Amino acid sequence: MVSYKAIILCAGVGERLRPLTYTRPKALTELDGKPLLAHFLDGLVYSEADIKSVYIVVGHLRKSFKKLIGSSYQGLKIRYLVNPLYKITGSAQSLYLAGALLQKNATIVADGDHYLHPDLFKKLMQSEYDNCTLVDSDLAKIAHPEHAELAYGYEGLLSKIKWLPPYPEKPIGRLTTVFKFSKKASSSLFTFLEKYLLEDGPAIKETIDPLNRVMRIHDVHYCLMDGLEAVELDFFDDYVRARELVFS
Repeated sequence: MVSYKAIILCAGVGERLRPLTYTRPKALTELDGKPLLAHFLDGLVYSEADIKSVYIVVGHLRKSFKKLIGSSYQGLKIRYLVNPLYKITGSAQSLYLAGALLQKNATIVADGDHYLHPDLFKKLMQSEYDNCTLVDSDLAKIAHPEHAELAYGYEGLLSKIKWLPPYPEKPIGRLTTVFKFSKKASSSLFTFLEKYLLEDGPAIKETIDPLNRVMRIHDVHYCLMDGLEAVELDFFDDYVRARELVFS
């Protein structure tokens, strides 16, 4: 069984979810009496994958994480990496801080603002593919298409990720930003992150570009969600939908 290090990006301010994020980070938004991140960690445990350590990249209200999540969670060792520049950088910088992990391990790389049906974790981690992510093919369910990460590919193989406006070809669905990567693909991701962050000077940069570069040299597959739901908490109605899923 492959052993993984999980890297969860939770440094952002979450401006679109205000006022919820004035007093706690988006990843700690409460759903059914439990932080969003705790639901994510529950999913990792439920997947039965060999994940012993989770590294959480924090920034906004970072002390809240140790208070609410701590240094261990259901057998997972929890470690924290701090992005002190979280207000002026994006997710690419946060992931770069986990470079030592990416260079030496198979990894799970995820944004920390997702609520996923627990069975999606099993679908991802028990997939036969070394490099894999989750895609929701029901485009009609996208509440905020202008902020959606759209996945393009063919017959299970991902070719690129784009925000709107879409390419001429039809996307296969909306990407869920949770990836499983082999050791080789993880190392390549770090190499591309390093190059990308040095290009064009300082700026707010996200992980889409380095991820697309990884797809050029590694096969990255996708699993369709088959009716199971995932919600990225960007807006208040996303929060409402996530609560509905938790209580359903």
